[in-house]
Amino acid sequence: LNGNPDGADTVMSQAIDLAGETNVIVKYFYEQTGGGDAPEAGDDLYAEYLDSTGTWIVINQHLGSEPDETEYTEVVYQLPGDAMHSGFRLRFRSTGTVGAFDDWFVDDIFVGNPPAYEVSISPQFASGFANSGDTVYFSAYVLNSGLNDDSYDLTASGNLWDVSFFDAFDVPITQTSLIPSNDSEYVSIRVLVPVSALMADIDSATITATSQGDNLVSGSGVVESNSNGTLSNFPWFEPFPADTLVSYRWAQMTGAVVGTEGLNEPSEPYALNLDGSVDTAMTTTLDLSGQTGVILSYYYQAGGGGDVPEAGDNLLVEYKNDIGIWTNINTHNGGNGIMTDFAYVSVGVPTDGYYNGFQVRFITTGSSANSDDWFVDDIRVDFAPTMSYNNDLMTQSLLVGDTVYSEMTIDNGGPGGLNYSINIIPVLSNTEKFVELLKSNNVEPARRLYPDGFDTAYKDIKGSDDPREGFTVDKNAGGPDVFGYFWVDSDEPGGPVFDWSDVSGSGTDIVGDLDDDNFGGPYALGFDFPYYGTDYSEIYIGSNGIIGFGPDGMNSRFKVSIPTSGTPNNMLCWLWDDLNPTDPDNTSHVYVDTNGGICVIQFTDYSEYSALAGDVVNAQVILEPNGRITYQYLSIGAGFDITANTIGIENADGTDGLEVSYLTSYLHDSLAIQFTSPYLWLKSDKSSGDLLTGESDTVSFEFTTGDLDTGVYQANVVITSNDPLNNPVVIPAELTVTDVPPYICGDIDNNGTGPDIGDLVYLVEYSFGSPGGPAPEIVEAADVNNDGNLDIADIVYMVDYMFGDPAGPAPNCG
Repeated sequence: LNGNPDGADTVMSQAIDLAGETNVIVKYFYEQTGGGDAPEAGDDLYAEYLDSTGTWIVINQHLGSEPDETEYTEVVYQLPGDAMHSGFRLRFRSTGTVGAFDDWFVDDIFVGNPPAYEVSISPQFASGFANSGDTVYFSAYVLNSGLNDDSYDLTASGNLWDVSFFDAFDVPITQTSLIPSNDSEYVSIRVLVPVSALMADIDSATITATSQGDNLVSGSGVVESNSNGTLSNFPWFEPFPADTLVSYRWAQMTGAVVGTEGLNEPSEPYALNLDGSVDTAMTTTLDLSGQTGVILSYYYQAGGGGDVPEAGDNLLVEYKNDIGIWTNINTHNGGNGIMTDFAYVSVGVPTDGYYNGFQVRFITTGSSANSDDWFVDDIRVDFAPTMSYNNDLMTQSLLVGDTVYSEMTIDNGGPGGLNYSINIIPVLSNTEKFVELLKSNNVEPARRLYPDGFDTAYKDIKGSDDPREGFTVDKNAGGPDVFGYFWVDSDEPGGPVFDWSDVSGSGTDIVGDLDDDNFGGPYALGFDFPYYGTDYSEIYIGSNGIIGFGPDGMNSRFKVSIPTSGTPNNMLCWLWDDLNPTDPDNTSHVYVDTNGGICVIQFTDYSEYSALAGDVVNAQVILEPNGRITYQYLSIGAGFDITANTIGIENADGTDGLEVSYLTSYLHDSLAIQFTSPYLWLKSDKSSGDLLTGESDTVSFEFTTGDLDTGVYQANVVITSNDPLNNPVVIPAELTVTDVPPYICGDIDNNGTGPDIGDLVYLVEYSFGSPGGPAPEIVEAADVNNDGNLDIADIVYMVDYMFGDPAGPAPNCG
């Protein structure tokens, strides 16, 4: 199936009578591209069946954005009850560019009952590496797709190197246990690399599982074992000094090349280039036995001077653990735009990496060769730094309106370079209405977990209804997210009050800047607005129900769940959907009003795409200098689709955010939603730093009361670094805000104790000394008789209290 001649092909079966059947499967094999043209994103293959209501149900959507294939993949699908009718049909269809492009191949299509005995091994091919004299570990599953429960004998053939099998409990086996129908069992396959094997020696073994119920039935797969030769030296460092590889540092290099297309390499001019042809770069084996404090560090760049990776075109970083399993240590996602500088990453080697077979590999996923470029440079496996700091607890007590500074010293006492970053996370105050709801478990989560492919596999066709359904919103509040934002709506007693104030007369109408699927801006806010730790003075307004603090992706109509790393990010989603302010049947307006010390963006008679007359929404987004965000919905037209949208907020890189609602009925007339984050009363003058061995940094922290009410406020200072034994570090900080000076009445010398003889002497020196002594630092503490004056009467009061017989009354400073 391809795009010839009309951009889509379809093949449909005759009607198949499944009435009365109960155990029917659909099985087929498919291949993307093969020897033809590669499908791109959106050029997909669909497998569908006709249910008993006459509706076509998708069995599988195979994405054109996935890598090309040279082998067929088997798909087995258990048909549900709505397929068991006399008019059942099966069809395959493709979408693609008009012409002989975007090829998909389908073969061996089967509809019927599963056979009595059937078995397969997954994966059907695997490749692994180990040093000479070491073991290559493979993980496999024996899949029983037959109708009967069965056990299977395990054998290896065609191999020269020794092969053995182990179960999930690490017990040697020659057969599986009894596997139920449609179930599987894990098997560990281990191949011993001979001591005499040289680097790049290869041995292949065919692994066969033979049915004990019918010995004519079997399934097989192939494992390919590669020798890395002898161990490399540790520490290990690869700066790519020339345009050819240093071969003894690498065990495998598939597709990746050394070149100069990267931008601003940390060690110019060369870096390793991996592109969309599913490239792999694997280091030789390192002996980390007995080591501690080792880090893996590297620099990476997306796009650079090449092609920018799209969403799904990722860079994966993995290490091989001590049981031979490749384990993800980092994923850098495509779809986040071009990088013109390299980013530094360092991560501690996990505990299961300290053995004599440690390896690292970099893998890319993409659509084709010469596209989706990633660059890697200065890869290092070395000892870790040791971070220390001198301020375990930061506590301050301030009067309303005051500010004070506290310093912290960060030292690197380890043998490796230290890279650190500082993040300040406020702790919610118990006085918040939201905290009451949180304690009673009466809040929605900050984010929700959707099924795999819920967003990525859905093809949003402009003008069509979205059939998906999100989670129901049952509560009137939600959060907090990682940063600390939470939301409460006006349906909650004690929550925000819906308070519409029309600004169409005072605001500037910017609707002329907007069109279908575009954005306008920047527009000045009139103040610095704090959002996820960064201050912004301007906004961009997208025509599809989003407002951003940057232009990237602001024209998007493809709403997704929150948070999502793909653009757009750094946004306010007041009603993210396919909207159209230029709809011919409605007259929309967008007013921006910065009068009164706040910014109000008002959407008046704002239309959705292909709306009828009156299918509009009237809404506002209100931003305040203290960071508070309010969405207000005055009215929503009867024909306006209020279910197919996203409402929430998201941070700059799509890693944090609040999802109020997604693809569900939540909005109604006269509704207000308020987003609040704890006031950032603690700031640091540095957010990151790099320290060589023996160096130190001084970081200044500012405590400021700002608009805070009296009370106690808490935050956590989180220091993240490449010190694997001390990462992250969480340092509690506390600020007490008071409108009464914190002092002890009678502690005239302000030494934290008293009243005592020292305080009396201090007051006498101040009143009668020649020259007079210093004035009390806290005058209120010296006014012990509470008459508003500091004079001899206070001295007499103190003497009477301290030496009178009987003693006079205790000091009273009011």
